[in-house]
Amino acid sequence: MEIFKREAAKTIDDPIFGKIEFSFEHGITQWTNRPKDSELPKLAVKAPESGPTPAQQNFYLGIQENFVKYLDGAQALILNSDIFHGKLEDLSLISIEIGPQNEIADGRFVIEFMDDEEYEIHRVEFDKLKPAHHKIDE
Repeated sequence: MEIFKREAAKTIDDPIFGKIEFSFEHGITQWTNRPKDSELPKLAVKAPESGPTPAQQNFYLGIQENFVKYLDGAQALILNSDIFHGKLEDLSLISIEIGPQNEIADGRFVIEFMDDEEYEIHRVEFDKLKPAHHKIDE
């Protein structure tokens, strides 16, 4: 008898996000991918169990189209931040977060970076599709 058998996570093959896995943690429902290629960032989409919405898919396509611009903006905000004392080349892109409808309607999303020592996560929050806030999580 397997008392501690864990139920397999629900996955879907989304036409935009690819193979994503559903999770419910801390009251938040989201879909995430775990890229096999370590050079690609993790993707997190805050969406119901039914999956990402067409609006979230279209929003992400817009981010992809302009990703270099968003990445440059995020890095410039970090570099000019009073709380960053390192070098940009010591940071690696680790994730992109897409929020629910009310957030994407306001052009809000998040890009996260991790330092080489894997000690700090640099979180850049976008508002109206512009980098607005830089925070550090340890």
